[in-house]
Amino acid sequence: MKLGLAPLTLFRPPQLELVRCAGEAGYDAVGFQLGLQEVPVSPLASDPEFIKQAKAELARWDLEVMEVSNIVFEPERTFDEGKILIDFAVEVGASIVQATVWDEERNRVIERLGSLANYAQSVGLGISVEYMPYSRCTSFDDALSIAQGTGQDNVHIVLDTLHFIRSGGSIEDLELESSNRYAFVQLCDAHAETPEFDDLRYESVWDRLPLGEGAIPLLEVLQRISVDLPISLEIPCQRLKDLPLVDQAREHLRIAREFITPVNARWMN
Repeated sequence: MKLGLAPLTLFRPPQLELVRCAGEAGYDAVGFQLGLQEVPVSPLASDPEFIKQAKAELARWDLEVMEVSNIVFEPERTFDEGKILIDFAVEVGASIVQATVWDEERNRVIERLGSLANYAQSVGLGISVEYMPYSRCTSFDDALSIAQGTGQDNVHIVLDTLHFIRSGGSIEDLELESSNRYAFVQLCDAHAETPEFDDLRYESVWDRLPLGEGAIPLLEVLQRISVDLPISLEIPCQRLKDLPLVDQAREHLRIAREFITPVNARWMN
């Protein structure tokens, strides 16, 4: 099983620092986050010097790139902004381009996503839509409707275990045929009590739990998902936040490997 380090786990440090931490801690892959809600796409995504440095740092640590995030669907966003992130993903060898939805106009989202997916397909990539209860794509059913609406078979869905649980998902949902639309997993654990709606975003960005320290039935999830799905650890954790960045990364990886051991045989050749 290959495990990636998501940018949010270390509370979004500078990208090259994130790559170094992932490498020193022993991860197999790392993610790049160069697009956020209400923030222009980072100029780094099209900066030749940054791309050169990123490639060199990835090679130094023998790291793969798992995800590039986020193509952001907001009313004022353009095709070119999404294209920049897709092109960056190709440059660094990423396997996933992630998208989030903040536009209430569903038909516009589907049209724009379809156009970007068509371009992504031309360069050998797909786009994975992340649903979040506090966004404009709040559940698996929402994300599935958007993905199917594009008519593109390279539009997939992100299985983030926090959003899966907080949106009302159940283990049985993973046994439905439609769940094969998942193409990427972000693992974390979470407190048993669901926060008030206005606090869901805070929990997502600042207060997740390491694997096995919360109430999400993670082992049951892992027993039901495809062994082909890439797995990223996205675990911004208050308990570990004061440790040096590389120590946070190393501790999350240690805990995850120990926790996943009971089902790890499913991923072994």
